[in-house]
Amino acid sequence: MKKLLLLAFLILLLSGNAFGGQKYNPYNNTWETTRDNSTMKYNPYNNAWGYEQPDSTMEYNPYNNSWDYN
Repeated sequence: MKKLLLLAFLILLLSGNAFGGQKYNPYNNTWETTRDNSTMKYNPYNNAWGYEQPDSTMEYNPYNNSWDYN
């Protein structure tokens, strides 16, 4: 029984790390699943804040007619 409980605990512990961290976005009052090193960035074309990688840059996507971080 102890082995089963330990196994269940390890599975829950490891599954949380697979998705990254949860960070609160105060601009739209939601929690976002992000990587641990993500920072808050503003997209002036969509007028929206979101968590993006620190080295990401804005690029134009002609197929969607939008500016996105990559």
